[in-house]
Amino acid sequence: MKEYQNKFQNKFYSVAIPKLNKLVGIVASGQFSLGLFLKIGVSFSFEQKDELPIKYYKNKKKEDEVCEEEKKLVSFITYTQPYVKFEDNFNQNYVNFKIIYKDKKHLNELLSLMDEEIIIKDLLISYLHEIQHLLRRHNTTIFGDILLKITKKLKIKNMEGKIISEYKDIHENANIAEDYSINQDIYNLLKKTKKVDYDINLIFDYMLIDEKKYNGKNELMIFEEIMKNKPEIIKINEDEHSITLSIQEKNKKGKNIGSPKIITIPKQKNRKDIKNNAKNDRSIDSIAQSIENQINTTKGNGTVDLNKFLGKSIETNVDWFDTLSSNFYTIVSNVSRNTTVSWSNFNKKYMHSHMSPTHKYIENKLNIILSVDNSGSMSDEALRKVIYIIEEKGCNIEKLTILKHTDFITKVLIKEENTNIIFDELSKRDTGGTSHKDVFKYIETEIDYIDIKKSIFISFSDNYSDIEKEYFNYKNIQNIKKVWLNVDGKPVKDEIPGLKIDIH
Repeated sequence: MKEYQNKFQNKFYSVAIPKLNKLVGIVASGQFSLGLFLKIGVSFSFEQKDELPIKYYKNKKKEDEVCEEEKKLVSFITYTQPYVKFEDNFNQNYVNFKIIYKDKKHLNELLSLMDEEIIIKDLLISYLHEIQHLLRRHNTTIFGDILLKITKKLKIKNMEGKIISEYKDIHENANIAEDYSINQDIYNLLKKTKKVDYDINLIFDYMLIDEKKYNGKNELMIFEEIMKNKPEIIKINEDEHSITLSIQEKNKKGKNIGSPKIITIPKQKNRKDIKNNAKNDRSIDSIAQSIENQINTTKGNGTVDLNKFLGKSIETNVDWFDTLSSNFYTIVSNVSRNTTVSWSNFNKKYMHSHMSPTHKYIENKLNIILSVDNSGSMSDEALRKVIYIIEEKGCNIEKLTILKHTDFITKVLIKEENTNIIFDELSKRDTGGTSHKDVFKYIETEIDYIDIKKSIFISFSDNYSDIEKEYFNYKNIQNIKKVWLNVDGKPVKDEIPGLKIDIH
């Protein structure tokens, strides 16, 4: 299919660069589109099927009741599924349009539709839509945790009558909310740049958008409303990357609102695969930052509108993982690496000009003391990532001590290497308040002063505790290297030294 891949891509790129510039309110010859396509390009893939998806016309109209432009649009979007794809081997990211076709004749018909203005506009809007998912970090585990917290707050129950606690139970509704918000913002941008015409309105008729109900609301607000009044969701098609659904919204009384809409969402990944999730989060954050930089450096008539709408993102603080990783690795290096000075072995190359000793570096094994506040609704996903970061430096670590605590220490795990056992224990919630007094006392009495110099203390807590009150009562906690992780709580005050990172 390489031949057809080139044909589809060539038709797209031959007109896409100036059209995208004009669409977002920038002069056609501007560098914005070219720079954006270089950062995240467009590709086409193909899948042959004997049974094709059924064409769907809005308001249940028959084919002979719609105009030619609508027939062309539906004939193309019915067999096109866009999604962002990451190529690990080549470090490339792109928006892929998967084309479903029956035979070569049908494929050529779809190719010929690429000459139509409305089809190129639809592809460009879909491209902007997928980029918004990246900019808003929708597919990160942290964003998923935020949605789960909203669900728990609302006490939404699953089919078994239990309060929802897993992302898989909200995946479809989450994507619906995200699409409503993204589509509205893109439509607002096109209105602002005066690019809304008959074609654009027709395209948005086939997208999830509700100006009356959701305009001015972000995806978190929309998600909360959707979870309260769950729509009827019917699965139409499914493959390895995506699921196509029919969405029928309901009011509070359970009656249908408007016509059903078709949406294609990415397939849910395994959220228990911590290593791949962490890698995925870093990839998304990296490409999103790159796109934001491209938007911010764009100059032209529509720059203000472009930055306001296209560059819009939800602050999910996904960068805490990278911040902790890089700083933790630096701390590990500093604590475990000792320098010895010797006057006996000069570096002969510099002996004639430098009368100084040689320096020899010795790697010491270090100790990690991790305290986990077990009194509240701590983020298991965030805790798994913290453990993963620690495990990455396993070769430098002699002993990992985990102190599970509320207002006192409820469990001590020492040198436990089985991650499943660790999380089974930490997932058991204890009753009580929160205090770090027992934690500081343990470090004072159980850790030798000599070992403190080669140890790192990490606190995982919402910090609604007595840290500032108890800190100065114990010497070892004052002398040890410290990392304070604030998990959906308050930061440790400035008077307490150490690396401080917020996790939301």
